[in-house]
Amino acid sequence: MSVKTLARQTAIYGLSSIGSRLINWGLTPLYTYYLTTGEYGVYSDLLTFAFYGIVVLTFGLETAYFNYYPKSRNGDRIYATAFSWILLLSSIFLLLSLPFHVQIAGLMGYGNDTQLVWMLLLITALDSLGALPMAALRMQERAVRFASITLSHILLMVALNLIFFLTLEPTVFYIFLANLFASGLRLALSLHNNLPRLKLVERRTLSLMCTYGFWFMVSGMLGVMSVQLDRNLITRLWPDGQLWQGKAYTGAELNGIYSAIYKVAIIITLFTTAYRAAAEPFLFRQAKKKNSLENTARIFNYFTMIKIFIMLVTGCLAYEIVRFNGFGLLSFSFIHPDYWPGLQAVPLLLAANVFWGAHLSLGIWYKVKAKLNYALLISAVGAVVTIGLNSLLIPYMGFMGAAVATLVSYATLAILSYKWGNRYYPVPYQVNRLLVYGLIAFALVWGFMELTLAGYTQGWFSLLKIGCCVAFIWIVRRLERNNLMRTHFAED
Repeated sequence: MSVKTLARQTAIYGLSSIGSRLINWGLTPLYTYYLTTGEYGVYSDLLTFAFYGIVVLTFGLETAYFNYYPKSRNGDRIYATAFSWILLLSSIFLLLSLPFHVQIAGLMGYGNDTQLVWMLLLITALDSLGALPMAALRMQERAVRFASITLSHILLMVALNLIFFLTLEPTVFYIFLANLFASGLRLALSLHNNLPRLKLVERRTLSLMCTYGFWFMVSGMLGVMSVQLDRNLITRLWPDGQLWQGKAYTGAELNGIYSAIYKVAIIITLFTTAYRAAAEPFLFRQAKKKNSLENTARIFNYFTMIKIFIMLVTGCLAYEIVRFNGFGLLSFSFIHPDYWPGLQAVPLLLAANVFWGAHLSLGIWYKVKAKLNYALLISAVGAVVTIGLNSLLIPYMGFMGAAVATLVSYATLAILSYKWGNRYYPVPYQVNRLLVYGLIAFALVWGFMELTLAGYTQGWFSLLKIGCCVAFIWIVRRLERNNLMRTHFAED
């Protein structure tokens, strides 16, 4: 696959992957207008537990599959072997958890919402089972099929949420019920004409793949903690009723504000998700080819530049995004005003997500070189920073403490991935140039946000922000015209 093919498939994966995340965007007005900040905080807190479960149940076998499939003469055997282990783990998980969902709900602090927990358990198992079939479609370069399944999942989610909220009752219960049906549909579609032939399962291959995948599962769990744990900690570490900016909030309410406003910062993650869906299999194939290091660097430099542009535009126009009401045609804004106090966290979260995307891209070296101990160590450092800073800052700063912890944690992950990667996979990244552009963009975002919060919300100020964004992008494009923008990638 050439870089041109990579770009084409990134576009296809992008439409589906970004669409799957945009469902959260599209439903945000529904959730924030029908749910209180506390109810939205409960939804956000519970949903994070599904991510932990999926990482454990998939056991790092997606990465193992991408690693072993190109090396094997029988790709079907690799697929069947990996799927068999995930199927076994998911079955055991359900058998051990569903009968005790009431007790599990009590331990999680939701003894009065046990129905939410049993649905959460089922969603976790269904999404885990669907992960490898979807990965197989990526490896087989069946991008259109991948996209159609993802879009079907999205459409069902949207339809069910609208039906439940507008005709039945707007509660967190119906959000999880819609998720449950949509997860079942995605699993069924991903397995259609893509069933693994379990008779091909080989014990030795299973042992190799599980040994390889186990360490990615552990590092993946630590990585998910770095991404998701702040939602759990805000809910539990903020003293209920304590004042934040002169108003009393519960931990769930602050978590709801933080989680809703995070939808603004997650735009960068949408782009990163689409890029990785196509890039990861491509970079594994490129690893042993002549121009692999140069291609890896050029791809990273180009896509990081785009992420900096996204940070700039999104951050400068964050206020306009949350208050958007269809140019006056709608009776509601994108996010309910009760959640707007979280805007001050947006610059930190945007910068954090740029570092997170960089970390994911820079980390290709320990996958290609099978330096799993480094993957584990980097993830462990990130988790320690996340837990430590969140525990220290949240009780006093609320979600702003979580935003600071997120930025420091993600920056640490990116720096370690880059520094240690240079020893074993010396890719010629243009880090200094990207850092300069990133710092200038962040300064603009931070400055405009401070002025916005101080009351500068007039139309002329919005035009000024747009003008600055256009000027910055034009200047960088001119500076990089002979460096990044006209780069000719080496073909396979």
